[in-house]
Amino acid sequence: MKLCVKCNKTKGKDFFHENFSRADGLQTYCKECRLDEAKKYFIANRETLRRKAYKNNIKLYWPKLTRNEAHKEYLKMAKLQGHKCAICNKKPANKRLAIDHDHETGKICGLLCSKCNRALGYLNDDKELLRKAISYLEK
Repeated sequence: MKLCVKCNKTKGKDFFHENFSRADGLQTYCKECRLDEAKKYFIANRETLRRKAYKNNIKLYWPKLTRNEAHKEYLKMAKLQGHKCAICNKKPANKRLAIDHDHETGKICGLLCSKCNRALGYLNDDKELLRKAISYLEK
């Protein structure tokens, strides 16, 4: 049994995450309290976390560039596409375009809105499956 310092309740060891840097090997907050704290933190820092994730995501596609250089490459591509999706030619509602890439080569293909990007993902980037979907729609 262990006392959670947040809710002041005594709970079994399975109600706490492991923390090997502590003598007892467990976190000081129970799992429930840690989840509540994480939710509060996310709500309070939502925009900062979104920007950080966006910049880290861009860095995945241009690994040899610095984060700022990668962001500039993204903006350059977006400008070439008129800040519109390469498939549906619409400006995305959330203002950001997803970076579409070939999963085998890692080569960047273009920027897509989230709907078009998901559509290709759901079809596993399979051209034959996409042809079948087009054929189905043309019936």
